[in-house]
Amino acid sequence: MSLNINLAAIRAAAQRGLDDAAEVVKQEAIERTPKETGALRNDCTTHSGDLEAAVSYSLPYAVRQHEELGYRHEHGEAKFLENAVIATRQTVGQVIAQAIRSAL
Repeated sequence: MSLNINLAAIRAAAQRGLDDAAEVVKQEAIERTPKETGALRNDCTTHSGDLEAAVSYSLPYAVRQHEELGYRHEHGEAKFLENAVIATRQTVGQVIAQAIRSAL
């Protein structure tokens, strides 16, 4: 039995899975991000390439909002990005696995 595996297709599928998984995390993070004006929620973005994907914020106060456990938010929470990653970890794994399976 011979397996004809196209590594380039698998790599491309894995990247698509990572891109899709980053979007899952991003959407969860947005829901958890503190909302006073909406600027921080609108700042959430994804970056990907070379079998990596990331979700990030670029506003100068994003890190402080994320890390400061003493802040009280009417809408949102501290550790919004970290908590989003934790909450979506099973879905993220499934999304990436399904993308790779589709290339096999």
